[in-house]
Amino acid sequence: GSTAVRGAGLSPGGRLAALFCLTVLLYLERSAFPSFVKAEPALSGLSKSAAGRLMSAFYAGYFLTQLPGGWLAWRYGGEVVLVRSTVLWGVLTVVVSDYGDLGGPALLLPFLRVAIGCLQGVAFPAIHSVLADALAAEDRPKAVSLVTSGMYAGTALAQLGLGEGAAVRVELAWIGALTIGWAGAYHMATRVNSGGGDGAAS
Repeated sequence: GSTAVRGAGLSPGGRLAALFCLTVLLYLERSAFPSFVKAEPALSGLSKSAAGRLMSAFYAGYFLTQLPGGWLAWRYGGEVVLVRSTVLWGVLTVVVSDYGDLGGPALLLPFLRVAIGCLQGVAFPAIHSVLADALAAEDRPKAVSLVTSGMYAGTALAQLGLGEGAAVRVELAWIGALTIGWAGAYHMATRVNSGGGDGAAS
């Protein structure tokens, strides 16, 4: 079963706030990418059908890892899967933001989008695993509602905050950087708090 320690790490309130922020970042990234495709000069020659295929590459990857994501969270623990997948898709988002310097769309970008989709596809199975480990059964429905409300907050922020032209590239890079920062902060918070508990027990 899961190797996660039930109740270890952040307090329930801190964990919920962190997972809400992650959900916002997930939907900021996926909502920002269509604007990036329109604004990126290196992609200006894409037809509508080619642009559509490029944007659907993310969802192909997302679909592929939904069930494996649940198994990985059960096998290794939701927090482990969440932190590792999040830092990886954050790094790839920064790479995508600098796409204009990396080569043609047929060469690299579709594979990056599939990879980001695969990495994000494990997020919600891992989040549900974390909530199951951290909360009593009667508290989980409200917690899931709060965390998933980040989907709409992230989508709204993407639509309100995105600029035009080169600004979209910068904003996508910031989303990736904030995601990496989230993974590092969440890992350190859970590690320090868990370690502190062990020290107190000894």
